[in-house]
Amino acid sequence: MSLELEENFSELIDNISIDVPIVVDLDGTLIASDCYAEALIGLIFSKPVKAIKAIFFILFKSIAASKIFVSINSNFKAELLPYRENVLSLLKRENEKGRKIILATAAPEAMAWDVANHLGLFTEVIATTSEINLKGRNKKNAIEGILGGLNYIYIGDSTADIPILESAMYPAFVGSKKKNDRIAKLLGKSVIPFLIKPIKIKDFLKQLRVFQWTKNFLVLLPALTGFGLYETKRIISVFIAMLLMCVSASFIYILNDLADIWDDRAHASKKNRPIASGNLSMFNIIFMLGLLMIAILLLGNALDVGSRLIVLGYLGLNLLYTQFFKKLAVYDIVLLTFLYILRVLLGSHVLNMPNSIWFLAFLYLNFLNIAAWKRYVEYKGALKSISKSFSRREYNAEHTPLLLATGIASVFSACVVLVIYTSSSDISSIYHRPMILLLLCPLVLATTLRMWYSTELKKVSHDPVIEILFSKETWIIFVLCLGVIFSARV
Repeated sequence: MSLELEENFSELIDNISIDVPIVVDLDGTLIASDCYAEALIGLIFSKPVKAIKAIFFILFKSIAASKIFVSINSNFKAELLPYRENVLSLLKRENEKGRKIILATAAPEAMAWDVANHLGLFTEVIATTSEINLKGRNKKNAIEGILGGLNYIYIGDSTADIPILESAMYPAFVGSKKKNDRIAKLLGKSVIPFLIKPIKIKDFLKQLRVFQWTKNFLVLLPALTGFGLYETKRIISVFIAMLLMCVSASFIYILNDLADIWDDRAHASKKNRPIASGNLSMFNIIFMLGLLMIAILLLGNALDVGSRLIVLGYLGLNLLYTQFFKKLAVYDIVLLTFLYILRVLLGSHVLNMPNSIWFLAFLYLNFLNIAAWKRYVEYKGALKSISKSFSRREYNAEHTPLLLATGIASVFSACVVLVIYTSSSDISSIYHRPMILLLLCPLVLATTLRMWYSTELKKVSHDPVIEILFSKETWIIFVLCLGVIFSARV
């Protein structure tokens, strides 16, 4: 969330005596995130027992005690925080001029000092201790205890800052124009506005990864290849199942981004994701998770028990992936591949279509190739921009040859499986001319070898799955494959 200063703000500050200090808030003001909220959610994924203990501190001790406990056990890194560049630039400029700058925050004391030591701008730091949560009037009293009756500039971002904004001679507020107007009305005096761009629908859509929903067209694959082996009235149920899988996938994407927030912030491109960049607040994220959960329950209620169990298995395996298998080389792509197969199984179940073990094996090996390719693209050059201390995975650039071998071996194995399938005795009940299916082999091999070739030429630099879905070649090959399957059936 980029912050834009009013044009007259610099001039206004220049007109204020250098003896007037700046007191600046941290969460939501200097940074576009909330240190404690992020750290607590991070503990849920990394140290769930300690996260439960932190919540018990809130219930039976105090929020201050919980904050200190979380700060001790979190993987907090001040250098990776999403700082608001214009606020930071202002503070650097005023620091060079010799103006006193104080960091006053409700964040835990250890985190506040980490930020202060990293930036080197603050003459004093006041923050939450085990005895007191430095928020609202507590913060106001602490500031006045340091400054006495001196005038000061205070930069805040929430209604909790109103007592300090009332006390400050020069109140400044970080927020949208609408929020600034509301704060000015509450205070009954003018407020120096630090305007930020309001959250837009596209920010939520980006976090939901709507473009990734195309993967869930796999739910429709049995309908596309079945050619009348199912009841037409079940088609509506298939689309409901696909939508349910889309919503479930978005739910998982949010959890993944919360778990990987520090890794993403250390990554050259992933640091721009809505959660890592602070474009969406923790409140926004929790609200989205709540809505998605309601949607999952409503859509699941429209399907039978078997379909619900498949989706529940999908969600459960994704949580296991996020918590454990994502960190383990090879295991991660094996599990990811099975998650693709679950989409196909869901479509088959809803249509009440039988599944051939050969067909599923053929698909699994092709999906394993795609999963290996995805990791290959991510780690071939990307790890140069990722600090090893933050990466939770075992992969490094040295593993890319293994991923390359895994991908190519998988697709050749898939073709072998298809050849065996066309020679099996049970294929005649489904396909009248099964030998035509062998034409799938050159189509699949050509597509796969082409994509690896393009990757080696560095023509693929982002998510390879999206590269496949939006490639004209892919759709041409897909239509040809459907034509082959149809020809084998008639």
